Order: sequence, then structure tokens, then C-alpha cells
Amino acid sequence: MLDPIKRLLGRGGEGNRPPEPVEDRFPVEIPESGSERVTIVVSRVSTYDEMMDLINELYEGNILIIDVKPLLKRRGEHERAIEELKRTVVSLGGFVGVIKDTVILATADNVDVERR
Repeated sequence: MLDPIKRLLGRGGEGNRPPEPVEDRFPVEIPESGSERVTIVVSRVSTYDEMMDLINELYEGNILIIDVKPLLKRRGEHERAIEELKRTVVSLGGFVGVIKDTVILATADNVDVERR
């Protein structure tokens, strides 16, 4: 049976358990524009409201790496939060996918994700 994240996103990913809770910001320069900066936001989410706060980062053009393991303990709420993330990414023309079992990568349209 597929785990809830893979089922909701429709994509798979494999790997070990994600690292301990982290919430950091890593500025990344975008070479094309030179003056524009993108921030990679790494966070662990345990509630729908926390997910909504992170989704706002996508509107600013930032990259999200989200560990949703704590959120999975909340039946119904995790599906609603992940669906909202998915809807937002689609509306922005971005990318959403599973990095590891409970870790999601989400971007707006200003970031190209290349799979190899």
C-alpha cells in the first residue's frame, strides 16, 4: 500500500528517515537575474496552519522542503494541508514532489527542477 504522501501527490520517492526537525533559510542566488534571490525554507510541519504559513513562502518565490511526518498523525488534516499545497503549486505553475517518504519539495514557477 502506498504511503499517504505518495498517494496524495501521485509521485514516489524512496530513502531513509528524514533528519531531526529543522527550520532554516538558505539564500540562493539566481544567475539569470543577478539581483533576485530565492530562499530555501526547510521546515517540519505538524498542523494545517503551519502548512498555510509555509505556502505563503511560495508566493514570494521561495523553495520549500517540508517534513510532514508529524502532520500525518492528524487524520484528515494532513490530507487537507497537502491538497492545499498541491493546489497552490499548480496555480503558480510550480513543482511539487516527494524527496523521501515524508519530505516534500515544492517550488513556484521561478525554479526549474530537473530529474535525473
